[in-house]
Amino acid sequence: MTKANDVHAVILAGGRGTRFWPKSRMDVPKQLLPIIGDKTLIRGTFERACFNILSENIWVLTNRGLRKKIIEELPEMVEDQVIAEPYSRNTAPALGLAALHIRRKAGPTAVMASFHADHVIADLEKFSLAVAAAIEAARQPNALVTIGIRPSSPHTGYGYIEVQGAVDIRSSEEPGVLKVERFVEKPDLERAKQFIKEGNYLWNSGMFFWRVDTLIEAIDRYLPRLYRDLTIIEKEIGTPHEFETTRAIFAELESVAIDRGVMERADSVLTVPGDFGWNDVGSFATLYDYWEPDEHGNRIRGRAVALKSTGLLVDSPRKLVAAVGVDDLIIVDTSSAILICSKRAAQDVGKIVDILQERGEIEHL
Repeated sequence: MTKANDVHAVILAGGRGTRFWPKSRMDVPKQLLPIIGDKTLIRGTFERACFNILSENIWVLTNRGLRKKIIEELPEMVEDQVIAEPYSRNTAPALGLAALHIRRKAGPTAVMASFHADHVIADLEKFSLAVAAAIEAARQPNALVTIGIRPSSPHTGYGYIEVQGAVDIRSSEEPGVLKVERFVEKPDLERAKQFIKEGNYLWNSGMFFWRVDTLIEAIDRYLPRLYRDLTIIEKEIGTPHEFETTRAIFAELESVAIDRGVMERADSVLTVPGDFGWNDVGSFATLYDYWEPDEHGNRIRGRAVALKSTGLLVDSPRKLVAAVGVDDLIIVDTSSAILICSKRAAQDVGKIVDILQERGEIEHL
């Protein structure tokens, strides 16, 4: 596949992955862990991006504490393109900051793709075709483009995208591009079932594509305060004052997602529907779809004996875990902490991190 010089990718890799505690920690969060296979999540994301985009045009947004480790994990990258955010302020400030750097290097009409570091894709060929279609759609002036995922179930953990007309997932080399009617926040189960029945809803993957000038103009229109602050930062990029200025600005910024701040409010939003085995690796429950089960439906990494037990997910590389007469539990052992939770409560694991922070037990974070 021919890779255009004017296309850049941004990988968002600053999250803490608190729902994967105690495996995911502040110094080694989930994007730097081989949670699914033998590659770290960020390595997998980088390699997927390279299907469509030159490696020298890939950028990573992360926090200052992770910058060195990400450079070590991705030695092919240009070090200056691993950008450290001084404070986490969600995706709108992060992508706005990345857009400034890309505009400075490649000009205002460069196309910018945004990926999260913790997604998993099963069919790389179909994924690459969808990305290629999204890049071409994003070349249109004022076009804000996302990839929407055909729902495989009435999932309540994802946002949805309503599109004009029925969703057509094509197997050809030209995936369709649809006009977005609206974005819908995470629904309850009944609404999610209705969306599936109606057939014109997609999961919001959080993958976005646009020209740099289109994104910056949209931020100016919908998030004017953020735009003003970004113009201050832009003047200092490449100077000795860059990080201090960025830190001072980010300290006062509102935390806002690009979805809510821009995409949900914009008129010219398009989506490329995709069906390539996408998964947002959000909690340990996700791993049930990837780890090989035994004859009782238990997924085990490490050492475990499961007697009269089904549906367990065990990660214990050091200690022997013995489980008797229990079902649908997640058991994760590390050198300093053990997690035991029911499969249905996996989304609540991040609350443990909140409690530990309140207690000041930072040694467990």
